[in-house]
Amino acid sequence: LYLLDELLCKPHVQTGMGVMAERDRADRARAWGGLIFYRNGHAEPQLYEPSKALGENDLRYAPTLDVLRLARDSLCLFHAHFEKAQNIDRVGPTAQEQADLKADNLYGLLVTSVSTGSFIGHYYNPQGQVVSLGIFPYGPASSAAK
Repeated sequence: LYLLDELLCKPHVQTGMGVMAERDRADRARAWGGLIFYRNGHAEPQLYEPSKALGENDLRYAPTLDVLRLARDSLCLFHAHFEKAQNIDRVGPTAQEQADLKADNLYGLLVTSVSTGSFIGHYYNPQGQVVSLGIFPYGPASSAAK
């Protein structure tokens, strides 16, 4: 949890979340996500294309088989609920997202846009525990923060 909180507090990550939010809102065909790896003493996110198994789906990130294999060496899977700026009704993992995580025996980080200037992070695990990491600003360079 410390590594994920540290990650979300970094200004360049907050700016990246703002850019990701803008691009996700412009992309109505798929949800965005990836993996977070432990590298050089820090957590680092890496975006990955979603699986095409769900077809066009802007609300649910489905990792590919390659991502699931890579996930075994990662801290956790991450995905976003960025489809609209004020997305407070989608804060926290859905029952389906929790079931997916449990089925794949993975840990997750969900980031959700709560306003035009901020997002909230939630860590969750296959046992059904959900921990709020707090609300973070989008970085100053992103227009999501304006």
